[in-house]
Amino acid sequence: MRKKKSEALIPAERHKKILDYLSHENILSIKKLTELLNVSHMTVRRDIATLIEEGKVAPIRGGVTLSENGKPVPAPLKRSNRSNINIHLKKGIAEVAARFINDNSIIYLDPGTTTYELIPYIKRKKNLTVVSNDLIIVNDLISSDFHLIHTGGEIDNQTMSSVGPIAISAVQNINFDIYFMSTPGWSLEYGVTSPDIERSQLKQAVLNNAFQTILMADSTKYNSISLAKVCSLDQIDHIVTDQGLENAVAEKIKQTGIPLHLAAPNDGEIK
Repeated sequence: MRKKKSEALIPAERHKKILDYLSHENILSIKKLTELLNVSHMTVRRDIATLIEEGKVAPIRGGVTLSENGKPVPAPLKRSNRSNINIHLKKGIAEVAARFINDNSIIYLDPGTTTYELIPYIKRKKNLTVVSNDLIIVNDLISSDFHLIHTGGEIDNQTMSSVGPIAISAVQNINFDIYFMSTPGWSLEYGVTSPDIERSQLKQAVLNNAFQTILMADSTKYNSISLAKVCSLDQIDHIVTDQGLENAVAEKIKQTGIPLHLAAPNDGEIK
């Protein structure tokens, strides 16, 4: 008898099966889950992305495992709730990252509350072309004299940004002087990661067309690993983080030859 297709199950039922499998096996690869569920690779990745956002599973090298031995961890906060978290660190990171922006540049800003802090510094520059998939960033720059481009695409109301093939197609046709990359998680071992495949693919498309890429990520995000890998750290030209990064980690990064910039907290003063 042919095995019943699990794709006939609703997502909630597949999610329950994944959690049941992990309670017995502890760690499972994406390939193994596609076989167990008899569904496509992309279906499993979408299901896992949902479970990660709910804090029920955690990505590890080669697959996934239950979060904290099966105990749910807090789900990622919506952007409106993240905007004031570690704000002094984000402002300090933006102050350092902004030093790389020259007049007449074409820059891309990832969505996020850290890249958003670049806006006061951007407004001091002349003749910029600013591209972003972030609705809030574009809205704050809409009255400027810059050449402003929004990528378009499917709207993600969790991050207030757009994703998907329309956004990817837009960035594939633009060459960027600087890409200011954000991330919810980064590490030496896993590189820069993203919560889902679509956001990862968009970041990769920008990275491929950027002359220089600057990662803006505070130290609290180090070793916080999301589902999809964006790139290795050696594909980044500069890392701008804060002084809270552990000394041992900072030394290891410096040994790779990647320029590392440790920003002091900023109380909001624009220098």
